[in-house]
Amino acid sequence: MKELIFYSALFITVFFVACDDGEHFYGPVDVPDDSPRNTNEYFLANRGHMKQLFTVDNTDGPVTVTTDGGMTITIQPHTFTLDGEPVDGNVEIELYEMLTLSSMVLTGTNTNYTGSWYGQPGYFATDGFFHISATADGKEVDGRLAQPLRVTMPRRLSESDWTLLWPATEEAGDNGDLFAWEDPSNDWWGGEAWINEDYDFEFDLGNLGWCNCDLFQYGQHTITVTLTGDFGPFANYLATEGETYVFFAAKGCPVLAQLYTVVDSSTVQSYEHAMPDGIAGRLFAFSIKDGVYTYAEKEVAVDGDLFETLEMEKVDKKYIDERIASLDNYK
Repeated sequence: MKELIFYSALFITVFFVACDDGEHFYGPVDVPDDSPRNTNEYFLANRGHMKQLFTVDNTDGPVTVTTDGGMTITIQPHTFTLDGEPVDGNVEIELYEMLTLSSMVLTGTNTNYTGSWYGQPGYFATDGFFHISATADGKEVDGRLAQPLRVTMPRRLSESDWTLLWPATEEAGDNGDLFAWEDPSNDWWGGEAWINEDYDFEFDLGNLGWCNCDLFQYGQHTITVTLTGDFGPFANYLATEGETYVFFAAKGCPVLAQLYTVVDSSTVQSYEHAMPDGIAGRLFAFSIKDGVYTYAEKEVAVDGDLFETLEMEKVDKKYIDERIASLDNYK
């Protein structure tokens, strides 16, 4: 099971996230985007900028929309229902896509994996993930679609890589209220998934919600990071608490692992034996607390268990934004 982190101090419950008061994260967001006072405001402001809206006539079609990240979604007539009845007229589609490492960091998500594959622990590389929802006259339409959406998703991993397509559900998790990736069923797909002639992923999406394209990678080693300097409490598993985030980004491979297993007030670890041998990458951490921005990074090679120290230094928001953006060209 792959758990998805898209929560933050004031988030909700529905990918990279919302408020802990139970409101959907894709609702109205009223936070300053010029100088967030904490990481929660930072994530919420970023998500506000990333929201994409499309209006379609549910009686017309087929209609194809193209997202900012190059995904295409083809919608057949009479796809959306409300309380089981076809919607008559316009439907507003809201979409968030995390197709790059920077977009994952900016919204508080990652590609961590919490289980094992054939008895070996590890993590995922990703071709990205997205969340799609829809409303009619201000009301959420039914999550189960009357007809599946045909989705194509840009493919950035090697053509020879074995990649999995996963749905996300709110019901996954021990308490029934966490987001996680679960093995898809035929009834969720609404059809097969395949690689088209352009080597993009193409599949039929039967439900609204989350979907992800992943490549599993085995791990052997553990990374432990100690921070010094000025920073706030570490973010917890679902980022509902804490201001300080520590990540490992693999060089040349779309992997973003958040380190949030707390050892003590200044030290966190990756999942045990989760990092593959022989990969290089960037350890980095940032914290926004009471309007103070701090950041640190270090290039590392994973050739065994790592024990690293990062010294957090005060920076401005622009610096953090630029360092996060640089991950998309981290080759």
